[in-house]
Amino acid sequence: MASTMKFIFSLVGFGWCLVAFSQNIQWASTVIAVSSEKKSTSGKQYKAEQALGKPNVLPAFQNSPCAWSPQEANNNKKEEFIHVAFANPMSIKQVLVAESFNAGAISQIFAYDDNGKEYLIYKNPQVTSAGKGRLFSVAIPQTPYLVASLKVTLQTGKVNGENQIDAIGISDSDTPVEIRPNLGKHQVQFHSEPLSGINSQYLEANPVVLPSGKGIYFTRLNHPENIKDTLNGKIVYKQDIWFAELDDKGNASNPINIGEPLNNRQHNAAFTIAPDESYMLLNNKYLPDGRLEKGLSITYKTPEGKWGKPEILEIEGFESKSEFNEYTLSPDGKVLIISTEASNTLGGNDLYVAFRKDNKSFGKPIHAGNIINSAADEATPYLDTDGKTLYFSSNGFSGYGSFDIFVTQRLDDTWLNWSEPENLGDKINSEGMDIYFAKQGNWGYYSSRGDIYRIRMVEPLLVLKGRTLNEKTQQLIPARLSLQEMNDTPKPIENPEGNFRTSLKIGKKYRVSAELEGFFPQEISIDATAISNYTEIEKDILLKPMEKDATLRLNRIFFAQAEAVLMPESYPELDELAKIMKKNPKMRIQLEGHTEIYGNKKALKKLSLERTLAIREYLVKKGISKSRIQCIGYGAERPLSTEDTEQARRLNRRVELKIL
Repeated sequence: MASTMKFIFSLVGFGWCLVAFSQNIQWASTVIAVSSEKKSTSGKQYKAEQALGKPNVLPAFQNSPCAWSPQEANNNKKEEFIHVAFANPMSIKQVLVAESFNAGAISQIFAYDDNGKEYLIYKNPQVTSAGKGRLFSVAIPQTPYLVASLKVTLQTGKVNGENQIDAIGISDSDTPVEIRPNLGKHQVQFHSEPLSGINSQYLEANPVVLPSGKGIYFTRLNHPENIKDTLNGKIVYKQDIWFAELDDKGNASNPINIGEPLNNRQHNAAFTIAPDESYMLLNNKYLPDGRLEKGLSITYKTPEGKWGKPEILEIEGFESKSEFNEYTLSPDGKVLIISTEASNTLGGNDLYVAFRKDNKSFGKPIHAGNIINSAADEATPYLDTDGKTLYFSSNGFSGYGSFDIFVTQRLDDTWLNWSEPENLGDKINSEGMDIYFAKQGNWGYYSSRGDIYRIRMVEPLLVLKGRTLNEKTQQLIPARLSLQEMNDTPKPIENPEGNFRTSLKIGKKYRVSAELEGFFPQEISIDATAISNYTEIEKDILLKPMEKDATLRLNRIFFAQAEAVLMPESYPELDELAKIMKKNPKMRIQLEGHTEIYGNKKALKKLSLERTLAIREYLVKKGISKSRIQCIGYGAERPLSTEDTEQARRLNRRVELKIL
């Protein structure tokens, strides 16, 4: 008989806490033995292997086929158990059991070292219900042996209903653990809002947005304007396709039932619209006798701009044991992603890929793999315009509710390798069913709680990109760039080899300065105060070489009106000019003053000269020799514009610098 430790350690209770830094958590990798498994008609549902790896259900607590469940609920005849191993035996301080549904049945936990020696590390003297679910944690003194496996026993007869375990883990720390969904860079940061203009007392779902952003198709159930049908002697309206206009802000209006030929007496729904809006996918095969059959159809725009009669798109060897099937088509029309339940699914609906054979058919669907499919349901796929980003809904991955919206990235051209799905976060996912995600521009649209919602996917910001160029040769130069929000500290901008890109918050004004040895500094102003949506601006910065006869306009030089008195706002630019001249002690310059063309020409010429002399005086005070600065006043003799406008006058009023 195997020996046991003298001490039996009790459950440590806690609320949700942050995961401790540097904590090493290892989830079970292999099933050694199991007492029983709930029988399922589909794939790997409820099998012991569902308790392997990180949690599939938590932080939600719900009945899930992605958790292990013993064959019988409320079994008073025997104790159920599951024995799992870990890939890398280690000394531990904590055991984690994710009881995803009907928690509290755990009676004992045994640890085994890598020689198979057994240690009782937890015993529950009074098994009873512990709520809908929990992350069960047993904190223990650090084991002097390496834990290679754990055995968890259950007294299911003492907790009503099915008992499910989502995951089993060990940790080298006794710090409380929080189970969170897999959140990544795609996590939505903004709160959703009901889409105004179409939600009603009836059920609205399945948004399909025009690529132009000017309209949205959706389904509406049981509405009195839907096409009538009779069921058991009663009139029913089933589900029809509707259309609403979208304005520039994404708000919907004027919803209408689009009628025949896309709507008939059965349930109708639309999916992908072509990038040029020339065709649209339709759920089911539209048969000649008016009936619908599981499968896929397509409708094309007629020359009059209406949708034509649906045509069947054959899918080779298509099988569906599911009541619901959904589809999405790649932007080039060559690859179809299908949500259906077939003979080789892991559980309920899985995602499949089918490749285009010709204009009217696709090849046999291929299972898209275990990374994006689970023992539960994967539904409502939507492929983004890049042809690589796939959104879908699932209740088979760690989430917040019954169905959450996830995103994955295609990793190669086989369409069978995908990144681990990321949950879009609790700003969009709720405790309920969040499905039918679609995207247009900066907005996402989806179905939840019987309505259609929209959510901002991209922060409204200004992306500034451009090049720094030698003004004379137009060649790229790696100038040093700094960004300054008005009255704030300048911050550097990366400018590798003369190409820059940076993001700016909207509603503010900025100044971008560029410097490089041998060139005059240059700056540009960016006004983002009137921008409300995500915007990209491309702007090149031209730097003038410091060489003989080169001329430069001093942009931020200000004088009192009709006087040669420098305003304090001029000092920063003149201070910069003084620094340049100190770094280049052989540089000699000529300051040239110009005025507008209206007024007494003699007086204007005198004023322009006096202003250049005022600048020279300031530079002399900053340590620049007077002999290095010549001054000349041209007055109105060299205008840049002869138009009689305020803008032309401002353009003509200037001071220019010329290298001698």
